[in-house]
Amino acid sequence: MNLPTKALVGALFLCISTVAQAQLAWEKTELELNPPPGADAAVATFKYENKGAKPIHINSVRTSCGCTTAALQKNDVAPGEKGEIVATLKTGDRTGLQQKTVTVETDDPQHPQTILTLKAMIAQILELQPVFVSWQANEDPKPKMILAKAGKGVTIKNLEVTRSEEHTS
Repeated sequence: MNLPTKALVGALFLCISTVAQAQLAWEKTELELNPPPGADAAVATFKYENKGAKPIHINSVRTSCGCTTAALQKNDVAPGEKGEIVATLKTGDRTGLQQKTVTVETDDPQHPQTILTLKAMIAQILELQPVFVSWQANEDPKPKMILAKAGKGVTIKNLEVTRSEEHTS
């Protein structure tokens, strides 16, 4: 075999071995969510498919913080098989844009790690201006103005303001 033929056979072998590799293809690696006002959580579903000719093993799935969980259906993905990872962000008292990540580690030597990003815009239910009202010790306890503004898409039927007294010894 002459040198050009050896080079052609080598290149062909390299192409075939690359095609026979595993390849986890993600439908999207970044999702934007707008949970309804007052929702307890924002849920993102990241879909994938093994487009390679070898099985892929998902070694681990880690979230960026304790407020986010990620559920994986199974760790082994056969060639042509589809699956999903469901990431859930507990909204709690959070408002505004929340960005969390899920790190997926696999045994695929070409793409051992994928970062999935969940962006959730959490609506503020109620905005108060000012947030805190106080009276000085010798001040007359006359009414003070508080502006309450409902968040977008929120209807408030009844708003009650109460006072708390601070006692000092």
